[in-house]
Amino acid sequence: MNEVALRFMCDRMLGSLCKWLRFLGFDTLYPPDVNDIMIDQLALNKSRILLTRDRSFLKNARSPKLLIRSLQRDEQIREVDREFNILSISIERKLVLSRCSVCNQSLDEVTKDEINGKVPPGVYEHQHSYWFCPECEKYYWPGTHYMEILNKIETLK
Repeated sequence: MNEVALRFMCDRMLGSLCKWLRFLGFDTLYPPDVNDIMIDQLALNKSRILLTRDRSFLKNARSPKLLIRSLQRDEQIREVDREFNILSISIERKLVLSRCSVCNQSLDEVTKDEINGKVPPGVYEHQHSYWFCPECEKYYWPGTHYMEILNKIETLK
């Protein structure tokens, strides 16, 4: 997979944004039950850009950061895009769906033979490209969800 220098850390208010950054192929962490100090320290130690909606947290954070102003996911994506050009990077480097949206692991490309019996028969019959998450053992393919993500990216540009 193509690695990108942009790596993000979303605070607890940005779970949906985190998932979409992963859909776009960006290494994005979302620590569930840690306090702001720990999130900031983790972002700093792991060279990640902290994304937060919390203005008081932002003032005290030492890591590179971006305040996300909107409550709406699509506008949040646009805010990150205005700052870091993530939509173009994702498309140009073919990063879309290169990470597991659940655990953030990079996906491995697998052959059709390798997934025989591991995906629904209709998917096996009609799809030709597959990816596997070695961490949570989920399989992915470019079905309707993939097309919806590509269409959403186009509307966000």
